[in-house]
Amino acid sequence: MNADTTVSSPAAIPRVGFPRGLTILVPTLNEEDAIGGVIGSLPVQDLHAMGIDTHVLVVDGHSADRTRDIAARSGAEVVVQPGKGKGDGIRHGLRHASGDLVLAIDADGSYPSEAIPVLVRRLADGCDVVVGTRIRGGMEPGAMPPMNYIGNRFLSLLATALFGVRITDLCSGMWGLGPRAVALIRLESNGFDIEPEVIAESCRLKLRVEEVPIAYRVRKGATKLGNPLRAGVGDALRLVTVRFRRARSS
Repeated sequence: MNADTTVSSPAAIPRVGFPRGLTILVPTLNEEDAIGGVIGSLPVQDLHAMGIDTHVLVVDGHSADRTRDIAARSGAEVVVQPGKGKGDGIRHGLRHASGDLVLAIDADGSYPSEAIPVLVRRLADGCDVVVGTRIRGGMEPGAMPPMNYIGNRFLSLLATALFGVRITDLCSGMWGLGPRAVALIRLESNGFDIEPEVIAESCRLKLRVEEVPIAYRVRKGATKLGNPLRAGVGDALRLVTVRFRRARSS
């Protein structure tokens, strides 16, 4: 996995040489504090200048607050996932995505929407999977609790050992898929192990995966992760499951 050290400004990104459609996929669950700002900050005009038509799709996990109403008023298409869990929402969103590029971003305001054109440019240039790495970027104080940081680092090292591809931020909630990845990747996760599965499955399929350093901010609203230790065990089991899936198919 290649990793850059800088993120260019959108103005520095040239227009792509051919038209592409992009779905920005935003999974939500009770994100009324942040969702309006997240959608409003999406660089749709910058993407249009690059020659990319953009579809903003919010996949809601049965929110009990005003998330869906705010998202719809902000201009996004809103669908409700059939089941529960972030993974279920991501998988449902991929089925509703249009165009040949998909970029996922969390709805809590912690990820930098201004970096989206940089990630999309990588996909348009032929990268299959691009991941925004918070570890190599800059994090606001308190943005990632110490236990989450330690767990993420351990899981990233485990993924690197299992798949032989250097990974620095296995649990990033900002990542994108190019046409080959959209066509080939098949996901099973229902919960927060969806990001580890996306990266592990990409490595299993020997897709071209790159990282781009991004900033990371303090989230708005309460976290949905729950017990980080339990989540970490689930992520590790997912990695092992995909790794042995690779062994059986080789």
